[in-house]
Amino acid sequence: MIVGSGNSYACAHITGILSEHLQNFSINARLLLERLSSGVIHIDNHCFDAKWKHSPISEYKKAVLFPFNKEMHSIIRFQDLLSFEIIDVYDLRYSARVGSSTNDILHIDEYRDFIIRNIAEIDWDSFDTFILGHTGELAHITNKPNLAKELIQKVMYSQRVCGK
Repeated sequence: MIVGSGNSYACAHITGILSEHLQNFSINARLLLERLSSGVIHIDNHCFDAKWKHSPISEYKKAVLFPFNKEMHSIIRFQDLLSFEIIDVYDLRYSARVGSSTNDILHIDEYRDFIIRNIAEIDWDSFDTFILGHTGELAHITNKPNLAKELIQKVMYSQRVCGK
């Protein structure tokens, strides 16, 4: 299991730097992909360690998302580019999104639509990958400061018990 934090900021920062280089033709897309796959990228004064190259993402088959927030919007919008299937989207009933359509919220109609489900009703045996977004606001609303930790523990327990 991989747990990371700060990815929203890091992804946006690195994407901006790489986009600038692509736009200015200081590096071409093929070379950029070769550098990404080698594990380390050196561009000008920036050096990026591509630790994700060893990620077991190729082993993901069925994923669920929680909560449905801005981070998850991109995953839904670009689900056709994923190497795994999103099978469900979850949120807390306190979010006022449970029962809503992801396509309606995102104002799109070209992708598979999900009806956002209550996390309390999750089928822990239905997936092999749990994509956990920011839970700070929900933790505050529900007065559960350890919400993310509790969910990670549940996922780890279900994966152990189910032999995934």
